Amino acid sequence: MREKSGTFFPLCVWISLLSHVGKVPIKIITNRLSAFCEANNILPEEQCGFRPGRSTVDMLFVVRRLQELGRRKKIPLYMCFVDLNKAYDSVDRQLLWKVLARAGIPAKLIEVIRQFHDGMRGRVRMDGGELSNWFFVTQGVRQGCVLSALLINIFFAEVLEVVVI
Repeated sequence: MREKSGTFFPLCVWISLLSHVGKVPIKIITNRLSAFCEANNILPEEQCGFRPGRSTVDMLFVVRRLQELGRRKKIPLYMCFVDLNKAYDSVDRQLLWKVLARAGIPAKLIEVIRQFHDGMRGRVRMDGGELSNWFFVTQGVRQGCVLSALLINIFFAEVLEVVVI
């Protein structure tokens, strides 16, 4: 939470400490959700980050090939790169549950994921080491959790459906 100069950041930089006990069931849930998504083609082909057997390097190759083909055939190519700044923190959970349901994720699995996020609490270590009082975190997905990247992928798959032409 500090810059090299030792000054305090003006905005919080979250460091999440997750329970070791909770990591095992969350890994199981993540594996089941991932398998369900792959079997049911919930995630678009364009999404390669945080997916088994895929890499963002694959997409860089595709972009490069599209550039080459566009130049060769003199066809204009338009691309949009989106940096999802603070994506984990900014997901509206109520909307996430609806997106998961629309994607066909089983209701019981959504409920387990929702319960894992309900009651999230946090506290801030302030300059001088003093800790703030506990507060509820009601927005976003858990930082540092293996499930979060997959939830973000599913959430933004719906955005890609609208944006990709």
